[in-house]
Amino acid sequence: MKPNGRIQQFPLLRVALMLVAGIVAGDALYGAVGQSVWMLSAVALLLLSFTLWHRPITQSCVIMAVIVLAGAWRVTARLGDVCMTLPDKPVCYEAVVASRPVAHGKVVRCDLLVSNGALVRRKIRASILCNERDGRARRLSVGDGMRIVSELREPENYHKDSNFDYRRWMSVHGFVATTFLLPSSWQSLPVSLDSLSRTDRLSLRAMRMRESLLSRIHSLRGMSAEERAVVAAMTLGDKSGLTVELKETYSVTGASHVLALSGLHLGIIYFILTLLFSRRRVHAMGQAAVVVTIWGYVFMVGLPASAVRAATMFSLCSLVSMLNRDRMSLNTISFAAVVMLAANPLYLWDVGFQMSFMAVIGILVFYNPFYRCLSGRRVWGVRMFRRLWALTSVSVAAQLGVAPLIAYYFGRFSCYFILTNIIAVPLTTLIIYFTFILFALTPLPVLQGWAGEVLLRLVSWLNGGLELVASLPGASIDGIRMSVPRVALVYVIIACTYCLGIYAARLHRSASYMRK
Repeated sequence: MKPNGRIQQFPLLRVALMLVAGIVAGDALYGAVGQSVWMLSAVALLLLSFTLWHRPITQSCVIMAVIVLAGAWRVTARLGDVCMTLPDKPVCYEAVVASRPVAHGKVVRCDLLVSNGALVRRKIRASILCNERDGRARRLSVGDGMRIVSELREPENYHKDSNFDYRRWMSVHGFVATTFLLPSSWQSLPVSLDSLSRTDRLSLRAMRMRESLLSRIHSLRGMSAEERAVVAAMTLGDKSGLTVELKETYSVTGASHVLALSGLHLGIIYFILTLLFSRRRVHAMGQAAVVVTIWGYVFMVGLPASAVRAATMFSLCSLVSMLNRDRMSLNTISFAAVVMLAANPLYLWDVGFQMSFMAVIGILVFYNPFYRCLSGRRVWGVRMFRRLWALTSVSVAAQLGVAPLIAYYFGRFSCYFILTNIIAVPLTTLIIYFTFILFALTPLPVLQGWAGEVLLRLVSWLNGGLELVASLPGASIDGIRMSVPRVALVYVIIACTYCLGIYAARLHRSASYMRK
């Protein structure tokens, strides 16, 4: 049975769009419509859909409405967990350090996971004053317990002229408050973790393992602090060592995506794991080992939205590979979106989530048309040219997906993004490979030293190449001001241009066929 339209080929796309619509509606009506109203309405319509089996179109519409209501219910419930009324006086609580403490002058910043009291299992972003007499804050590490007496404040947006909503970002990542700690406001002591969930305790263990690996990276000899920071960001998602100047260089050139764990990084790791487990006699066991390892890695680096998206898609790829089905499609990306938004609907407002999905959608939609533009030309027989053109096509396709969002959030467009990706993507791939080789060669210090030398050269070439691109005239267009309607309009223009291009290509093929 053939589908009755293009949209019928992507049923999960409709589900994802309805879920997004429900989440947006639930967020807009939060406080006016209660969680129980959304839930009861969804249940009522779901029961109604069972009676409409003889009217399939009406039943489908009702089911779509159920998904909208379910999305509104989920986001209302999630907002109820993170939007709390904080006490207006200092409170006493125990917490455990849940992220790597980073020093900024006389202040050490870290995330705290509350282990008792009314805010148990909630996250707080803490700024700890560290003076010359008291250096305790600089000795804190992940998993250390603290007893604190401090005033809790709601997160605030510091840059009023920016489209980046810091307060929303804090809610998306589960933070309910911020606090400033004086040396007299806290003391280190062991705290009980019994009130934390098993997931929280497992996350703390994974973070400790990550800290151990980070210490190995930061102990590498011959590397500058900037080069070690780049390796730590690319492999373990730790950006604490990146300087403002280095971040600006990567931003101007359009290479910031290589510093954020995403599909590029997990794709490299997925390829390595697939090679390692490809010779297993039972293919299913090998794929299961790959999926478990991928999710263990994502858990260790803190579950960033872009990495979760990639892990979800690679998990589905592993499943469908055993069924000999198409691995990558709009259904695959839609499934990943549905799973993530059902688990945490606030992901919808995560910048990494938005850019990750739009980049993949851009590649799925625009890559093939761009790649086929030069097929059949004389240079097409040169393998190196085909690979270079494939990388260029991916870069342009992904840029079409994320450029409006980059302009909206960061007010910038990188003009040499194609040149940047030609430099950054191959070197990033090699850097990740050699970092894992470096870890694997720990029992063999001589070989590990050689691998470290190669890694040093690769990172140096990457930073040097991007600095050269950033120094070119017109490297980026800055000061772009975009509103949400303008972003939507740009995407509409891109979609209309794509449709016109497809239509023109069909007319050209038809005319060529008629001439023959």
